[in-house]
Amino acid sequence: MPQVLLRHKAEGSGSPLLYSFTHLYGRWPLVRALRVISVPVALTCGLFSLLVLIGYGAGLEVLYRPVAHGPATHPLTAIVVLMISSGVVINVLRLSPAIAKILALLSLLLIFLRLTEIATGTDMLSGWIPFQHVVNHDIVLGKSNNTGANTAITLMLLAFALLLSAMHTNVLAQLAASLAGILPMSAYTGYIYGIDAFHGAMSLVSATLALLLMLSILGLTAHRGVLRAVLSPYIGGRIARIQTSISYAVLLLVGYMIYRSLASSASVIGAFIVLVIWFTTVLICVSAVMQEKMDRKRRAAERALYMMATRDQLTGVYNRKTIMELAESELKRSQRSERPFYIVMLDVDHFKRINDQAGHVMGDTVLSYIGDLLGRCLRSSDKAGRYGGEEFIIMLTEVSDEGAARACLKLLNQVRSLDIPGWTDRKGPVTASIGYASSAGKQRLIDIIEAADAALYEAKGLGRDRVEAEASLPTVEQ
Repeated sequence: MPQVLLRHKAEGSGSPLLYSFTHLYGRWPLVRALRVISVPVALTCGLFSLLVLIGYGAGLEVLYRPVAHGPATHPLTAIVVLMISSGVVINVLRLSPAIAKILALLSLLLIFLRLTEIATGTDMLSGWIPFQHVVNHDIVLGKSNNTGANTAITLMLLAFALLLSAMHTNVLAQLAASLAGILPMSAYTGYIYGIDAFHGAMSLVSATLALLLMLSILGLTAHRGVLRAVLSPYIGGRIARIQTSISYAVLLLVGYMIYRSLASSASVIGAFIVLVIWFTTVLICVSAVMQEKMDRKRRAAERALYMMATRDQLTGVYNRKTIMELAESELKRSQRSERPFYIVMLDVDHFKRINDQAGHVMGDTVLSYIGDLLGRCLRSSDKAGRYGGEEFIIMLTEVSDEGAARACLKLLNQVRSLDIPGWTDRKGPVTASIGYASSAGKQRLIDIIEAADAALYEAKGLGRDRVEAEASLPTVEQ
């Protein structure tokens, strides 16, 4: 029982210790940053896809063909990008997961039809896609304007990644989104090196939108899987990011130098560079995952040591040394801000009788239940510790005199209502005596504790199972 309750204390909400570890491990800066930019990046993709369609409607060729005489972004590509980016926004904001799935499925259907057209040489979509007359006119003039196989495969992987993300299959969504980046990066390599075969029918706008969508979808799952390991603030993540940056920079530079010296083998060199980059990325990611697993064990050991050093092992609340240190810090803060806090002393009534009649194991069980109660009923800003034996000390902050009185009465009633198998069902409720004091007008922590302790003994002298305040505070109505 004590071990179970201690684990509950460590994992329950409202614990300052839990908050620090949750903040550290659950909200890593780079993970949080990627998740935050997911929506703006998706909105940017949606905006640019709209600009592409506006370019077709207004006759502004530069909007859908930024490189003169180069490939254009087809209306089908713009429509699918708009649907996927809308699905990402809906998924992130949790507006309607069903709509995100529908948009992903519609995108997959359109791309499937386009791939079928490419494979069979049929025409299935021209009657359904807007601005087809502009596309036909470009083709008559000998200009490239089509959703080619590279673009279609990329969009299919992105739509599939969105669908997997909406289904909370995060690791597979990361894999699909990462694979979707291969062809756009190849297109960029082609534009950088001047290798037409590498970008084919994928325009610079299409490649850019695809990479931005990949980044946005990865942001949906940044808190899981390989991506989480790469974005880790610990040694594994840092090494992975440094290796990735250096590898990309060096390989692109070396590849360009080789290409310039061996222009006749440009396509082979370009393919080699892309394959090496992605092979290096896979190795780095695997390394990051392995190092993250090892580092996770180290952090778990550190958390366990921290728990052992700061927590009472029986009750799960702070031990005496830690609660006194926290109280000293609170006293200094209170003196600076001139806002008092309150020390509450709680003592279990007739605890010796519990030990004598039911044994020390039952006595430990009672204390563990009270420790668990303190962890559940106190606010995150309040702190509780075991002062010694059956006596607990509690700090109440950011409350008035009346608020402190209400908190103590509530705690008194909650102790009285505890259901402890083996004791309360046979001997009746466990009760406690409570005394509390304010830090106002006191310079030392020991003065506050002594005032609260005096109020506690007054509560015991008046019959126990009650709350008493120090003389300077208003009388507590029982």
